[in-house]
Amino acid sequence: MASRARLWAVQVTLLAAVSAVTIFVSACTPVSPPAQSSQGESVMTGKNSSFNKSGVEEINRSRAAFLDLSSGSLNRSDVGVQAGDTFWDVNVPVDKSIHLTIKGSQGELVADSSTIRLLADDADGQIRTISYFLAFDDVAELAQTLREDAAKTGLDSADVESFLAAAEKAPEREHTVSLNGGNALGFQLSIDVTVDTSKSG
Repeated sequence: MASRARLWAVQVTLLAAVSAVTIFVSACTPVSPPAQSSQGESVMTGKNSSFNKSGVEEINRSRAAFLDLSSGSLNRSDVGVQAGDTFWDVNVPVDKSIHLTIKGSQGELVADSSTIRLLADDADGQIRTISYFLAFDDVAELAQTLREDAAKTGLDSADVESFLAAAEKAPEREHTVSLNGGNALGFQLSIDVTVDTSKSG
């Protein structure tokens, strides 16, 4: 019987110059501060998807979202959310997943996800994390995707292989792992993976 309910939660941490993430800055290619107007130039040019109510409705219609982190930072105004307003999550059925592209200074990360969430600092409006979620019905598909993205983003391949070996050796058990340190694309990436066959259908 094929095992199911494999959930991959991916969190992207921006390389903003704050104490929580400055430990990652030296590991990546230095980037310049973003050049933008007070209104958010990337919103005006349409480069970034908006995460206000109407923006998320458009993401759901087009089934595509784009975020540009190549400058090293992203503000709430860059994604159409003003101070005091609410970030809207993308949350659609799995069969209507959104094609997400995140552009870094050293390359792009792409994924088809049903849930996308942004979190910003209340004080300065800087977006600190971008989270999205992936689900797999087949362990082979999970393994292939995890290996490919780990290699592309700089995550430790030994940690990936150790986790996959444990999951394959004891498929009846729940397995979880947090993979950190992927910064090859110019932003910090961490991946939380859970393999839980107890929810198999």
